[in-house]
Amino acid sequence: MSIPLQLLAMAIFDAVLLHILNTVAPKTWQPIKWSLCEAFNQNKGSKVISILEQSYADADVIFIQEAAATFVESAKPCLGRRYMILRPYVLDGFRNQNSIILAKRGFFEEGSTIDVTDHIIRLAGGGKWIAPGDLCAMTMQGADGKRYLLASFHGDTNGKASLPVLRALNEAVTTYYPDHVLICGMDANTHKRHSDTTQGFETFNTSFQAIDMLSCWGDAPSLNAHWTTRNARTYLQPQLQKAVGIADVAKKGETNLKDWILFRSNQLESSEEQRDNTGLREFREDMVFPTLNFPSDHAIVSCLCIRVDQIKEGEA
Repeated sequence: MSIPLQLLAMAIFDAVLLHILNTVAPKTWQPIKWSLCEAFNQNKGSKVISILEQSYADADVIFIQEAAATFVESAKPCLGRRYMILRPYVLDGFRNQNSIILAKRGFFEEGSTIDVTDHIIRLAGGGKWIAPGDLCAMTMQGADGKRYLLASFHGDTNGKASLPVLRALNEAVTTYYPDHVLICGMDANTHKRHSDTTQGFETFNTSFQAIDMLSCWGDAPSLNAHWTTRNARTYLQPQLQKAVGIADVAKKGETNLKDWILFRSNQLESSEEQRDNTGLREFREDMVFPTLNFPSDHAIVSCLCIRVDQIKEGEA
């Protein structure tokens, strides 16, 4: 009815929450809040860097989404020795949601990188689907003699941008970079159910298979076996109908398969796919995340990719 009335209602709601906290946990709720702030905001970047440095040092390519603009500089002292840290030409410093690629030195030749992000954006229909920083696409020479097209992408909330971007990458590698091996790490924001406004994970899977692409989850991914996000809201927020009690987290927590590693079916095959929501290369089915030790609300997804021509030649 009026902005002043809305502000009054918000203030009353905040006062109710503070009253609950001061009644239930008067001496502990503020330290808990500070610990959450430090884990998920102030120290999130350093925790992510530590996990990648300690648990994923053997990875040849790492795709990162929704990174702060400052992450690139923060990562250089530790990760820069092992990886080329590749970022789009335009970083998003306002939303702080940037896609980044870490390409291992030695596996890829330094100085061979070409930024093709703008080209992929044009093929996908321009800025209609892609916000600044959401896509990072690079071509480079591999030490194995092959050229690669690597792409890291963060989809919109409803996942409607994910297929147009994937089709643009497929068009790029089949038309403009036919001698390149395509690998894409994507937070596709795919959901349980498909609708006119929401991209369902099964429809997404069927659609990219129609253009001869595959993912690390095989031909028929299962939500029960491959979910990568689990959210459970507490009662300390306004949408109480979405709140989940701690005893019901495993049953009622919102789970989705949002994260994918994708490639051309005639170029690569994958195995040893793995999810990690601990930072220790382990996955706990009963856990909601982020946690104080794992600051991401998406699981880390990893797999082993082998070139099809190597398989045909009997190489390791």
